[in-house]
Amino acid sequence: MNYNKIITGVLSLCLAASVTGCSDWLDVKQDTVVEEKDQFATYSGFQDALTDCYASLASSSLYGGVLTMGLPDVLANIYQEPNRERATSNYYLYHHDYSQQSLKNSFDNIYTELYRNIVQCNIIIRHTNDVPSVLTEEQRELIAGEAHAVKALCHFEILRLFGPVPTEGTTSDIKLYYTDVSDITTRPVECDYTMFVDRIRAEFNEARTLLAGVDPVLKYNFDELNKFGTDGFEYVTLKDEKYTVLRQFRLNYWAVRALQARMELYVGNKAEAGKIAREILAAKTAEGKPLVELSTLKDMSDACLCSPSEGLFLLSVPGVVSTADGYFGFKSTTVDGASINTLPEETLKDVIFDDKLVGEDKRYLEGWKVVAQTGGGAKVPVLLKYFSEEEKDAEVTLKMQTKLQVVPVMRLSELYLMLMETSTDLAEVNRLYKEYMLARNVNLQADAFTTLDAVAAALPREYMREFYGEGIIFYFYKRRAMEKDFLYGMKDFNKEAYVLPFADAQKRAEEIKKAEEAKKNGK
Repeated sequence: MNYNKIITGVLSLCLAASVTGCSDWLDVKQDTVVEEKDQFATYSGFQDALTDCYASLASSSLYGGVLTMGLPDVLANIYQEPNRERATSNYYLYHHDYSQQSLKNSFDNIYTELYRNIVQCNIIIRHTNDVPSVLTEEQRELIAGEAHAVKALCHFEILRLFGPVPTEGTTSDIKLYYTDVSDITTRPVECDYTMFVDRIRAEFNEARTLLAGVDPVLKYNFDELNKFGTDGFEYVTLKDEKYTVLRQFRLNYWAVRALQARMELYVGNKAEAGKIAREILAAKTAEGKPLVELSTLKDMSDACLCSPSEGLFLLSVPGVVSTADGYFGFKSTTVDGASINTLPEETLKDVIFDDKLVGEDKRYLEGWKVVAQTGGGAKVPVLLKYFSEEEKDAEVTLKMQTKLQVVPVMRLSELYLMLMETSTDLAEVNRLYKEYMLARNVNLQADAFTTLDAVAAALPREYMREFYGEGIIFYFYKRRAMEKDFLYGMKDFNKEAYVLPFADAQKRAEEIKKAEEAKKNGK
């Protein structure tokens, strides 16, 4: 069995989908019904349709750029102030001035892309229930489970971007739109905050239920599945060799659970979030092996700087180096600090890493480089999380596909921090933190925390150390309704600015529906 051929084939599907676009077979025109019938005539057709959704998520307009390296981090002010002339959109984003047309267009585009993915998932789900079906029951559960998970993820992203601050959700008059329909011309259901959250929760639960009986990640861990077909892993047997290897690149059972934990913590359900996080950290295979472990120094020594080894859900992004260079400028010997995402060197060293850890913590030592600014001025650090050398050797290319050309959506580190935040057992928190820091090359001999208040105070700094460039810190602030006491960047903050102007996005979505309905009717 040719392992390289299997893995390359799987990743080639993602690349092909990202090149051709995720909605070719979804074009709204008179022969749409015929196209759908052809698309879902085979199991591979279902796989291709779902792979298109993942490729869309990995695009530079969503998690392959804007939603990780760009918009949320700029909103959180974790970089220095952009120059108004050289980085105009980021300047207004940084200052939360959402009246600018360029920002309105950006928000509209994000909403539209998420909405298109939701509609596509609804089409897939509808066809998994076709009678008679071309799918076996196991195939149906796998495809439908992942489709429900993608749909839940996209709705959750809409909640985080356009929804109210969670602490004020039940009293907010903001309406969000949830859709179970499978055509882009039908108006989605208008929901208040509670209804919207409940529907996302139900969607995740449906995905979890469907995947529970069929996902091979419940029998084998990620490492075993990734090495399927190689010497020493002959015991790994799969019914679908093409689709069920590399499960961290799909919304697998444990990725769904992790996203559920993220959502429950976001909406303030700390007990449930902690319960799920603890479940994932304790997860074992059928043979009692750990599901996944924290990314260790091996990732750093292999120059895999986004910690892919601990990824619960990764996206394949072949162009990630070029995309990330546009945000961080790591390819250059000098950078324009006013137009890329960077921050003062002393802030990174003395504030975020607290000076005491800069000689040990690999996130500081390997994750950043200090370069000169174009035109002079103080040197600035640039983030290396998505940097990799371009290599041509075939085996290195395989490594690049699975370890380097990736963007993490959910990592094990976040589950550690979730459990630290939600646990009431100080001994457990200190044990978790020692494990977590040891994986970052910091060997803590004594307990770091003497009170739970001290844990809460330490979390903002830890989120900044860990998640620069992943689009997570802004939502940490939002779910806590923070208005002051930011570690770096924002001073006093108006809570209303946590809510992006959804009305413009919804208006744009309505315009799209009208235009495509006219196209369908031949007008």
